[in-house]
Amino acid sequence: MRLRKKPHTDEKLQAFADFVTVGDVQPIIPDATRELYVELGTGKGDFITQIAERNPQINFIGL
Repeated sequence: MRLRKKPHTDEKLQAFADFVTVGDVQPIIPDATRELYVELGTGKGDFITQIAERNPQINFIGL
């Protein structure tokens, strides 16, 4: 099955360029000594955003 390209995707990615990274993530992680949690399949990002706000001592990455 062929995947459709959703309209306006490129504009949305540009609007959130600070949050979308391709390649090396080291520059966006403020403290690499902290725990790192990775969420696979973030949906709209509500869960990871809320848990990250409650746990500032942990690094979170959503894919």
